Amino acid sequence: MTTAQFCIYMFTILMSPLLAVQVTEALQKRKEGRARRGWIFKTLMATRASRLHIDHVHALNMIDIEFRGKDKKSKAVVEAWKVYLAHLNTKGTSPDVWSSRGDDLFIDLLFVMARCLGYGHERSDIKSTSYFPMAHGKLEDENARIRLGLVELLEGKRSIPIAPPAPRP
Repeated sequence: MTTAQFCIYMFTILMSPLLAVQVTEALQKRKEGRARRGWIFKTLMATRASRLHIDHVHALNMIDIEFRGKDKKSKAVVEAWKVYLAHLNTKGTSPDVWSSRGDDLFIDLLFVMARCLGYGHERSDIKSTSYFPMAHGKLEDENARIRLGLVELLEGKRSIPIAPPAPRP
C-alpha cells in the first residue's frame, strides 16, 4: 500500500462517521420541516369552518416561515397565501362579495398546499367536506353578544336595568 493510498484510506475512515452524522441531521431537519408543514395544513383543514379560531390564525401566520422554499410548489403556496392575505386586509366591498371572494381564495390556498404536501384533495372536496354544527355558530354569536355587552357596560355605554321586586300577594 502506498502512502497516498494509506492517506486516502485513513481520510475515508475518519470522515465516514462525520458524513453519516451530517446526512442524519439533514434527513431529520427535512422530516421536521415536513411535519410542521403538515401541522399547518391539517390545522387549516380542521378549522376551515371556523376561521376565527386562534389555531387557524396561528397556522396562517406560519405559512411564510414553513413554506419558504425554492421549489415551485412551496413558492405557489406562499404566493396563494399572499393573495389571500391581501384580500383579508382589504375592505370596501359588500360583505357578501368580500366573504365569497375570501372563501374562494382560501380554498385555492388549501388546494395548492395539499398539492405541495402530496395530498390528493380536490377543490370541491376541500370546500364541501367541512362540518360546523349550527349550535356552534349560535354559541359563537351569543358569546360575541355577551362580550360586546360587557365591554359596553364597562365603558359606561350600557347599564344594567334593575326593576323593583314584584309585589307579593
